[in-house]
Amino acid sequence: MLVNKMLLNVIAILLVIFAIFLFSYYFSMFFTRRKKKIAIVIGYIIFVVWQLLLLNASTLPVYINIIITIVITFISVMCIYEGRGWNKCIFVLAFNAIWMMIETVSGYILSIYCNQFMYSQMYGILGSIISKILFLLIIFALRKVFLTGGITE
Repeated sequence: MLVNKMLLNVIAILLVIFAIFLFSYYFSMFFTRRKKKIAIVIGYIIFVVWQLLLLNASTLPVYINIIITIVITFISVMCIYEGRGWNKCIFVLAFNAIWMMIETVSGYILSIYCNQFMYSQMYGILGSIISKILFLLIIFALRKVFLTGGITE
């Protein structure tokens, strides 16, 4: 039991690290990082704390969860990256919309094809991994399109 709990915690931390990578990789396409290291650290701490809280935030209604996620992502981007606020707002909304659509699709796929999971934790972990990998592929495609076309901010 203790080993399973430790393994789930390690997987959760790895998923948060992957989320940080996705966050950084996406927003570095459009914005440059601030020079102040303390602002960057604060932005990442805010994002990481929210990602960790999301793992246990199943008691919140979905719409509250989405609103808080968008606000936290926006605050993190404001702390970490330079650029105009409206541009950041648009790219934060796009980031969260793409990620949430991918999570929805991966959830539907899992519910259709993977009903054999006995443990709901494994179902959630697999869904999170699949959605993050799909999101990474979409970010690769967006990066190729935007950077090839010279589109920034």
